[in-house]
Amino acid sequence: MLNAKSIAYVTRGASGQHFIAVCERLGIAEQVKAKGKTMPTGMVAEFVAKGEAELAIQQMSELVSIRGTDLVGPFPPELDLISQIVAAVSANSKEKEAANAFIRFFTTPEVIAVIKANGMDPG
Repeated sequence: MLNAKSIAYVTRGASGQHFIAVCERLGIAEQVKAKGKTMPTGMVAEFVAKGEAELAIQQMSELVSIRGTDLVGPFPPELDLISQIVAAVSANSKEKEAANAFIRFFTTPEVIAVIKANGMDPG
């Protein structure tokens, strides 16, 4: 990262906060911020595709194929952030069966294939 002339990253949300926290942990936060091309949220890889940044850091669940960019992969496990998403049905729900059916839908092979195809691990 230190060799890149510009680094695109989001400044809000868990992924942006985690990226800066990793940079602070590595002792390079000020260098990264000085060459940052940022936006609050969104697809910062677009900056690379447009030639406005050399490197983009993006949460993997947000990754899509953007023309003109190469995907490198996740941070090493000791620097990675895993976001867990959990579903539950309220005991006071008026539509418990519909809510349970919605949750079951996310465990079907078709949905699991889409989740995996988008770089996520359905757990």
